[in-house]
Amino acid sequence: MNWCPSRLEKMMILGTSLTFMAEDLDEFVSCSPDGGRPKMTVKKLSYVRDRLRYIWGIKGHTRELEIEDCGLSSSVDKSGSYNPEEMFEDLCWHMFHVDAVEDMNTLLPSTEICFKWVDSDMSYPYRMDEEDAEELLKLQEDMKITIIELRESEYYRKLRDQLEEEHLLKREISRRLGSEEKMEMVIYALGDLEYDFNSHYQLALALLLREEVDMLKIGETQVFDPLLTPADANVIRSFGCTVLSVNEFARRRVERPTLFFLPFAGFDLVANLLETNWSPSHLENLIILGTSLHVWGKTSPDVVRLEESEAEKLLSNDRLRYIRMIRDWSVEFIIDDGHQWHPFQQICWVFINLHSGIDLNSLLPGFPTISKIQVDHGCVELACDSIR
Repeated sequence: MNWCPSRLEKMMILGTSLTFMAEDLDEFVSCSPDGGRPKMTVKKLSYVRDRLRYIWGIKGHTRELEIEDCGLSSSVDKSGSYNPEEMFEDLCWHMFHVDAVEDMNTLLPSTEICFKWVDSDMSYPYRMDEEDAEELLKLQEDMKITIIELRESEYYRKLRDQLEEEHLLKREISRRLGSEEKMEMVIYALGDLEYDFNSHYQLALALLLREEVDMLKIGETQVFDPLLTPADANVIRSFGCTVLSVNEFARRRVERPTLFFLPFAGFDLVANLLETNWSPSHLENLIILGTSLHVWGKTSPDVVRLEESEAEKLLSNDRLRYIRMIRDWSVEFIIDDGHQWHPFQQICWVFINLHSGIDLNSLLPGFPTISKIQVDHGCVELACDSIR
């Protein structure tokens, strides 16, 4: 809420040491001594991760003074069995010094850096049993057949022709990639390979783009979907992709051109991606293969889901304002407007072009503070309900 130098400089916080809180993050992601499941569930870890990024980001610009360093504890009577100081032993005064920081978002570590020690190959959610191992072999064969089928399809032929012949599309891609040797591809909202054939075709398309479309220069490919089963995760790895263990909620800040393949991503994930890269230089690093921003821009938050709670409706309003604001600066290329393939409905190439000096925050529709607090409170309640 106060993530800017002018506001942080006016604040003084009396509370738990930020350094202690940052170091305590290791405890959140550590496994039990016998090497079993993590002490904290992946779902809960995913929720607290985004909040903790701000602590990691600001602690290097914070001066901390323990209370006893200020000479405030000398008058406390410690002769009795009860020592009130124990209640406040971790409390510190915090002053922030960020006047020299031009862009506060540069202080925020990416989720990938924060949780680089979470090893997806060994993580608890994706360990397989015998039944999963059998399903893995079946999925691998299914994927090989799907790749061949998609490669020979009219849809894929038109996609290749578009990339080779559409001058404006080629210009948008080459302007971003420039002299880059490789571009990372991140796939969110792929779905469940084990139970959804649409996901087979979407993964097949990503693999074909990586292996056969040289102009995209796709290198490392990372995948996450909360629905992935152990068999799903391992078949994805068998095709040379990395499976993320922690849900980033699409909040990945990119410093270099990155292709985001968002086959069935909801508007909230798209908005998270935009918000996390909310500056002209970072937004121009995004190459999105997903739903048109103009489709989401027409969505009314009041009818997204009729069963939405009030907090969820407020969250929809908050998310949609990023899409509605940025869509006029987007350039989109529909791949094949007449195809009937459900896995690729409404998928297009999306690029964002902005003037370097534009102040995005001044153009962003306002969102009342009280509504923001209601959203945060509602999200906490939803997360707690899902963790119990």
